Amino acid sequence: MTANYVAETLKAAGFDTRATDSQTEALALYQEHKADLVLTNHHLGSGTGTALLKALRKMDPDFLGVMTTGIGNEDVAREAILSGALDYVIKNGYYYQKLPSMVLDFIVRHKTRKSSRFDLEQKHRLEAQAELAVWFDHNFKNILSALTGSLNLIDFDNDGQSSEKRKEYVRDGLDCVKTAMKLLDSLSALSRSGDAFETPSPVSVAVLADEAFLEVKRTIEGNSDENVTLGRVLERLRFENYLSRLPILKVVSGDLRTIFSVLIKNAVESMSSKQTNPIVTLKGEMVGPHLCCVVEDNGKGMDETVAKHAFEPLYSTKGLVGVGMSLAMVRSLVLKHLGEVGCESEPGKGSIFRFTYLTED
Repeated sequence: MTANYVAETLKAAGFDTRATDSQTEALALYQEHKADLVLTNHHLGSGTGTALLKALRKMDPDFLGVMTTGIGNEDVAREAILSGALDYVIKNGYYYQKLPSMVLDFIVRHKTRKSSRFDLEQKHRLEAQAELAVWFDHNFKNILSALTGSLNLIDFDNDGQSSEKRKEYVRDGLDCVKTAMKLLDSLSALSRSGDAFETPSPVSVAVLADEAFLEVKRTIEGNSDENVTLGRVLERLRFENYLSRLPILKVVSGDLRTIFSVLIKNAVESMSSKQTNPIVTLKGEMVGPHLCCVVEDNGKGMDETVAKHAFEPLYSTKGLVGVGMSLAMVRSLVLKHLGEVGCESEPGKGSIFRFTYLTED
């Protein structure tokens, strides 16, 4: 009776409506018509409005739902919001009179929120792309300049220049080429992880972090000649992943996995081969729709200057390839998902990196 009366009230105001007291029928109606708004009672036939909202959220994470209740209870309100509702409405003497304007307001608010989020994501994406372009221009100019300098030093017209000296210049030039290839690999990884066509999907954040750690191990073990020290660190490293406490979240898995990979690799690289108990710890919690993560290590740490500039794309403690590129990549991806990133570090006491990520509804 109530559902039909609400439907008739909204139809009289010009809305196209469907009504049912059954959760099963409501899901079927939504699947068929993709309503702009689902208005549900807290008590719904043999079920609850909360269960309906959760089911709709699984069916369409972008749906707009509003809970109505005759109980002015904070627990009911919190339950509704956590189940995916945009808002909740307490029924009073003016409920039916104000219902058409409230429904229109909810629809407008939802569309405005979606539009604002899209605009903000586009803004951050453009900023990240511009930042990366500056980094790319700066570093490749340095590499090409060093390569040109090494080749120009080879003087075949100078009989006094030994073959060993010429070989040295050639080796220097080849080192520049190897450096360029490493940068291209990093850019390729960023391109794959930041795929504009990758859509958010429900995943376990803990599993993503474990995959990231395995990826770091494979990378280090695959370059054993260059990473002897890191290989020794991995042999003793304790990787503590406490993210399994988080619920399944809807995220762009490639982006989040890359963030974890970079931060974990950065942590491993901060360790000394002489450390007896190297540890990397991952923790996380949800604050509203924001995933808040911590990646902590007990490595050598950074001084105040390095920590302050660590996320700048042109800043590096390792020459042309190093922490500057990797952490700038993290910052770009975090900004893309409307989050923030920062670090706390002290020489000899390790580092703590914190980042937030706005999950999808």
